[in-house]
Amino acid sequence: MTTTTVPQTTKSAPRLRRLIRTLAPQRHPNVWLWVIFFGLNAVLFLPAYLFNRADTTFFPPLAVLFRPRENADIFRLSAEWTLIAALWVNIGWLRQSWRRKFFGGVFGALYFLILLYHIYENAISTYYHTRPNFYDDWLFVRSGLGFLLDGLRMPWWYFAIGGLAGVGVVWALAKTVRLFFSLPGAKISRWSALGLFGMVWLVALLGVRQSWQMATPDAAASSFSAKLAENVRGVAESAKDVAYVTQFDPNTVYDYGAYRLRETPNIYLIFVESYGRVLYDSPYLSGKYLPHIEAMENTLRKHGWHAASALSVSPTFGGGSWMAYTSAQYGIRIQKQPQYLALREKYQSEPYPSLGKYLQQQGYEFVWVTPIARKLAEEDAQKNDRFYRPDRWLLFADMAYHGPMYGWGPSPPDQFTLGFAQDFAAKNVQKPLFLFYLTQNSHYPWAPLPPLVSNWQDLNVSTIESPPAQKKSLPYYDHLKNYGAAIDYTLATLTDFIVNTPDERTIFVLVGDHQPPIVARKRAGYDTPVHIISKDADFVAQFSQYGFETGLELTDMTPKMHHEWLYGLLVRTLNARYGENPDHLPPSLMQQMQNP
Repeated sequence: MTTTTVPQTTKSAPRLRRLIRTLAPQRHPNVWLWVIFFGLNAVLFLPAYLFNRADTTFFPPLAVLFRPRENADIFRLSAEWTLIAALWVNIGWLRQSWRRKFFGGVFGALYFLILLYHIYENAISTYYHTRPNFYDDWLFVRSGLGFLLDGLRMPWWYFAIGGLAGVGVVWALAKTVRLFFSLPGAKISRWSALGLFGMVWLVALLGVRQSWQMATPDAAASSFSAKLAENVRGVAESAKDVAYVTQFDPNTVYDYGAYRLRETPNIYLIFVESYGRVLYDSPYLSGKYLPHIEAMENTLRKHGWHAASALSVSPTFGGGSWMAYTSAQYGIRIQKQPQYLALREKYQSEPYPSLGKYLQQQGYEFVWVTPIARKLAEEDAQKNDRFYRPDRWLLFADMAYHGPMYGWGPSPPDQFTLGFAQDFAAKNVQKPLFLFYLTQNSHYPWAPLPPLVSNWQDLNVSTIESPPAQKKSLPYYDHLKNYGAAIDYTLATLTDFIVNTPDERTIFVLVGDHQPPIVARKRAGYDTPVHIISKDADFVAQFSQYGFETGLELTDMTPKMHHEWLYGLLVRTLNARYGENPDHLPPSLMQQMQNP
């Protein structure tokens, strides 16, 4: 006799179907109501947690659950989603006839709109430490998104996988939202209806406790409507900011024609990408950074160089380097993309009396070094030329570089670029030199890094093996480690460059442009180090009267200046030491230029 064995999967199938029927929303609508309500509510705050997960506790202490808190957890309430759920359950008219499909669709679309705004808000606040502003952010993205995506150098399938994953998430959320609005209203208990009504009152009480500050990311109960209202107010403020920079007459402040220099030492203004205060505030980074900055100072001192340092408040956080260095050279605070674009547009036909312009009037040749191996659009390149007006642009195409490329640009190693620029100037510039450069190897993603060699020309060898591409998606502490290593490399490069500078009268001004993205959190603030380095001890000593400390390492974490004060400060100190009339100096603008 033959015995037929029923496969286990066949036996288990009826059990699975019975389990599904048992757990079906139609049988337990009240349970599903609360599970979906809290689940969808948590999803709205998930972007904040994901963007800040490196320093966020998933479960906040119960004592702070109903209080505003910096911890970016998901245990908060959305005012609009809570109100939608309460209205849907408590007002049966909304669920009758054709209105069920119509209002369910409207409320579902509103849910996704809130979620999209939360994603946008947290991307902006995490990486740029600013509140969302449609006008500012649109101009920022429009003018830089293509350059950003090109710079990331991600293969097309990264975007394809990301797009498919996004579609999958949206599909799952859409199904969940639809399930919530399809729950049988007749089976929703009175207690569930009253419970959601009570949740609305809880949101209102939390709003009162927060003084109705429900637009902030820290709020225990947040409001999409309040966030939109704040954004609209910000757009109006942006219009005022643009009006400020366009109506500002720099000639009334920077009328430096009467201040002539009798000596004209070479000046290198080097903005150090992502060189921020976080290097002091992070225990991990400070443990690496402080020994290196001390070693740099010892090496410089050994070779006869003197230094003075302070913290300066940058106008930007985590990006927008062009606004930071333009503020410093133009003596006006530019903290938003519309301001920058408006100022650039205004000074296309007439020159702005900038630091570069002043030094050109003193007989300097102004050289701007840009080693990125990608070209701007021709229109943008021409506008930049008419705006900044250097005597020479030293570009990647001028460098005849054949070695491996690195970093954001991609670019040659900073050691090669600086060496080439100095060698080029020695052979081709017959005047005193004012050179501007923004370091590239301390730019995100910070890895891989080039080697340091004894002769910068040794890097220009096509046989050197190109480094493997660095993954963009890394754990937070890997980014932290890479950033620390990139700053160490940059400090070593700058040290080597300075001590081997042939002209001993050269002045170096090193300025951090902004905090590093991803690594720095909003508590790090906008402060970045500024270093003045020269063999002229008397010139360096002048900066002590403006709050600078002797040396490179800082002990006073109080910022002494803003980036936009640098222009006036340099003109004043240069004239005090090298001016034709040191007793007749331009007014100190250190406390006058704190622009809104």
